[in-house]
Amino acid sequence: MQSEQWVLGYPDTPGYVDRDTSKEAAKLIEPKAACLRQRLLSEIQCRGTFGATCDELEQAFGISHQTASARCRELNMTGKIYDSEQRRPTRTGRKAIVWNAKEGQR
Repeated sequence: MQSEQWVLGYPDTPGYVDRDTSKEAAKLIEPKAACLRQRLLSEIQCRGTFGATCDELEQAFGISHQTASARCRELNMTGKIYDSEQRRPTRTGRKAIVWNAKEGQR
């Protein structure tokens, strides 16, 4: 198993595992990450208690699973969203976490 390596400022800055491809992906997404986190947070907030799964966010914004799940992890680690303990099926039929926004988060 690869050890996790986090850049200074994680989760406000994308992290990566100790692989060249992971480091490159973090470097490439870093200029867009804050904007993406804000867009995903706004969408989750707009949905109220219905919340959103990563799969639903992927569809809403036309982004990859890796991008959506990483930004949701960052939002969760900073306390802006939380696991509602609800689950909904994804497009593949698997159950996924439904994320809700904590009140007063921006």
